[in-house]
Amino acid sequence: MSTIVDIYCHIFPNSYFQEMTRVAPKLENIGKRLRGVTKLFDLDARFKEMDEFGDYREIISLPNPAIEDIATPEVGLQLARIANDSMAELCRKYPQRFPAFAAALCLTDVEGSVAEARRAVKDLGARGVLIYTNVAGEVRMVFNGLFDRYPKLKIITHHLGGMIPYYDGRVGAGLKVLGQRTSDEDYSNILSSLKRPHMDYLHEFYADTAMFGGGVPATRCGYEFFGADHVVYATDTPLGPIAPTIKTVEGLGVAPADERKILCGNAEKLLKMKF
Repeated sequence: MSTIVDIYCHIFPNSYFQEMTRVAPKLENIGKRLRGVTKLFDLDARFKEMDEFGDYREIISLPNPAIEDIATPEVGLQLARIANDSMAELCRKYPQRFPAFAAALCLTDVEGSVAEARRAVKDLGARGVLIYTNVAGEVRMVFNGLFDRYPKLKIITHHLGGMIPYYDGRVGAGLKVLGQRTSDEDYSNILSSLKRPHMDYLHEFYADTAMFGGGVPATRCGYEFFGADHVVYATDTPLGPIAPTIKTVEGLGVAPADERKILCGNAEKLLKMKF
């Protein structure tokens, strides 16, 4: 079996978990429940499972809840710093297990998060940042021209792009009439403000295979939408299963070179690391 880089894996560093439950006492109940997911905390159990799959490496990040949902901006940034310091230490201690991490942020403080992202990448070795689907109820990347302003930006979308591949026609031809049928807000100038057709941007996202072992047909749909060069292996472990996800990727029946791209090649390019 070739090297596998699982690009989306969750971990709860103890120092972060303890501080999170201290500053957000309402989370105590969910904290107790999360303690039941042993491999979020128990490295011995985690490594034992990883050993079942040969050269299996994990890019680590925090699980839910999003920091900005549980703390004020000031407290949230402090939590992010603790998390990033802790994940960096795990990567230093176990480089063959955890070659890199995605930094935690608290995006209700944008300037503070930019500074923390720089610190995490430049000083701690983070290879990216974790951003949730919405921040305080809002996140719009394609239609606000983000990719026009930052053409080198690389974003991995979770769960093979969510509904995007399955709504191919609706988000493609269906959105060419964006703004012509809405009464509550004027979207008529959005598409004309973009430098390229909106579908070009959607195809430039990367997408991960964290489908909870959800089977070949759904994974093939996402694979065909994003293409071999834009699909990366991920499981959501320990919240999602490893073995069924590997089986699903193998069940796609793609060429060996393309399977390697999924399992580790595309991650190498995105993370600028050699595995």
